[in-house]
Amino acid sequence: MAYGTFIPKRAGREVASDPSVVTIASGETPAGQVQARGGELGAARARRWKSVGLVVVATVAATALYSQTNLVSDNVAEMVDLDDDDPYLTYTDECQYNCGGADLTTPAEVWSSDGVLEHTMKVRKARYHGPLSFNTRSYSKNGFPGPTLFVNPGDKVKLTLQNDLEYPTQADISWTGYEYTLATAFGACEPYSQPNMTSLHLHGMLISPNKKGDSAMRMCGPQEAIEYEFTIPEAHPSGTFFYHPHGDGSHSLQTAGLMAGMVIVNDQSSSASSDDAYDGKMLTTRTGNRVTSAHAQHMDDTLSLLSEVDDVPLLIQFQAIEATFKNYDFLSRCSHSSMPVEQVVYDGVSGYDFMLVNGWYKPKATMLKGVFQRWRFVNGASHRYLGFSVPDSCEAYAIASDGVYYDTPRAQTFIALSLGARMDVLIKCSEDVRLESEEPDWYSKNQYDHIFGSDPGFYEHHFMTVNITDTSDFTAADMAKAKASDEIAARIKAGTFATDSGYFGMDLTEGTDAEWAERTPAGGYVATDNMDDAGAAFYNPTLGDGVNTPTEWYTMNHKTYSGRISRRMRLNQLQIWNVTHQPETHMGHKKNHNWHLHTHHFQVMYATDDRGNVYTTSPMLDWQSGDWRDTVSVPANGTVWVRFKPTLYDGLLLHHCHIYNHETAGMKEMMSVVDCSASTMADTKAAVCSSLDDDSTDQMGMQVMMNMGSEGASKPTEDNTWPWVQQDTKYQCEEYIDYICTDNAMKMDYSSTLDWTR
Repeated sequence: MAYGTFIPKRAGREVASDPSVVTIASGETPAGQVQARGGELGAARARRWKSVGLVVVATVAATALYSQTNLVSDNVAEMVDLDDDDPYLTYTDECQYNCGGADLTTPAEVWSSDGVLEHTMKVRKARYHGPLSFNTRSYSKNGFPGPTLFVNPGDKVKLTLQNDLEYPTQADISWTGYEYTLATAFGACEPYSQPNMTSLHLHGMLISPNKKGDSAMRMCGPQEAIEYEFTIPEAHPSGTFFYHPHGDGSHSLQTAGLMAGMVIVNDQSSSASSDDAYDGKMLTTRTGNRVTSAHAQHMDDTLSLLSEVDDVPLLIQFQAIEATFKNYDFLSRCSHSSMPVEQVVYDGVSGYDFMLVNGWYKPKATMLKGVFQRWRFVNGASHRYLGFSVPDSCEAYAIASDGVYYDTPRAQTFIALSLGARMDVLIKCSEDVRLESEEPDWYSKNQYDHIFGSDPGFYEHHFMTVNITDTSDFTAADMAKAKASDEIAARIKAGTFATDSGYFGMDLTEGTDAEWAERTPAGGYVATDNMDDAGAAFYNPTLGDGVNTPTEWYTMNHKTYSGRISRRMRLNQLQIWNVTHQPETHMGHKKNHNWHLHTHHFQVMYATDDRGNVYTTSPMLDWQSGDWRDTVSVPANGTVWVRFKPTLYDGLLLHHCHIYNHETAGMKEMMSVVDCSASTMADTKAAVCSSLDDDSTDQMGMQVMMNMGSEGASKPTEDNTWPWVQQDTKYQCEEYIDYICTDNAMKMDYSSTLDWTR
């Protein structure tokens, strides 16, 4: 196959610097890698050339203009008016910056070049300025949010995470009074620690979790730097992803403090270029779909049109003024951060919490009248769902979720994103509109409570305005966008809007759970190189809360996270999971949770609520049965039924609630993906066990060997020998490797009580 890259087109004002003040240093990234494009605060532009289905970008040297200041601004200090009732907040009736109504801009951009993306992210102290101003941490030069990374399938990525934060990472800073007494008594603050430790997680991307890949175990301490280096698979979906910190005790604080950024895997054109991709009737697409040549042409035409309309990244984040576990200041005190927060809140802010769009409070976006824009929503909020009804004067189609294209566009009257979720939407409007986030309004309060509970809940307020540019003011470039938009609308109507949809050519929806249980060998796993012969593995993870504490402590399978591997799964074997909310406390029954699987996407089969209602379409209209997702909302006291295959990479795998403080407080589990194919097991035995003595008189049974206790553990280990179990014989070594791949070692069993016959 031959592939070309479609480069997204930026809307109106394009990229400008962020709504914040950040202390920076020069020379932080390789020359030519960062573009801070357009707008009043940035000076760079891009020139675009087109050639036979390929759009490329040439970068003009640019300098992002950022104010340099001390951590606490003198202007902020001058306008505070201390409220004696709250020692942690100061209030002002003046708001000098980012107070609502500013023009929406998009973050700085980092593009790959010649198959490589190389960038350094420096984590530094910063002060966010807006309706709630505070000291926090940011990705240095890129502010809030961090830069958007643009990559292509097959690219090599080299990221350096440089932690310029300081020791001490924790200090006992004068938090006193009843709040601290209660928090200490309940142990509610125990999960939150090491606020200046950080890491990087590329949410939703299928990249190696090992070594310098997307490893959840690698931490970067103050004054340290660690490298991430990996290659994006050629068949990786084109779409919208994002990154954020993932330090075990610190990421709730850091994400609430607005540390996040987007990743966009660029669209790729495709055409048949070799006989092995074409059998005379069908083509194999880059991601593994089998399509006709006519459909492949529709795909290329569609992607070309999408590259002509404005492409608008929209990273949603959240701030709360109320002192709870949703609040950055409270989490900072809970973790004993050595960085004073020094909050200043504008009296005119709406309510006690608010949404930010690309760092802006209630920004103003521009749109050409009746012309589609592609909005790439990312819900990077620490604690709120986003949902809004599409205004009557607008028309919207969802074309992708969680970085994976749908088979066909879906007309949307309501757009909703759970925490960590993404959705790509084609939207056009004919008049100015205010977008108001709200709960789904087609449920009664009783119905809503039985699906969504009361936490984390939907944000409920105005979050963005869209101002329309009339057709009489269109430029020649605007007319070209309008033409592409009209062709997109015609293709949607005709059914010829086509994309390389799905996930690595897989469809795992066939067969009921019971049928898959029957296909699974009753005598246990027998090593094979065709994992379809191994049937399926079944698992029912339960999301709960600590029975002896308030619900600031959470559990996975009735245990808080320990950092140890809890289960194993076989590489490339079908996984059938039923993710259930099973609370133990009164408050726990009022919550729902947002489940995220690292590295791999899963196919949603259906969901059930606590009344037994079955949903093949999401209660918040963000998925349909068969959709590929990496994050999904689990109904309060209900279950989501999913299927996936861990593919390409073995190694450690996390799954957890994506409500950040729920995860930090224990609702996650570490698993290990093991390559149990016959050929890999044979190679492993040859490499690890071959140097041991082959004592045929010591043929112990598996159960005897596994019950040996510590006998032999103190024997010296020679170079290139098996050091982790009793290593007396080659036989014992090989038996132990066999054991790792047995059903007993996997701990996943089918239960008919968790099956629903479709």
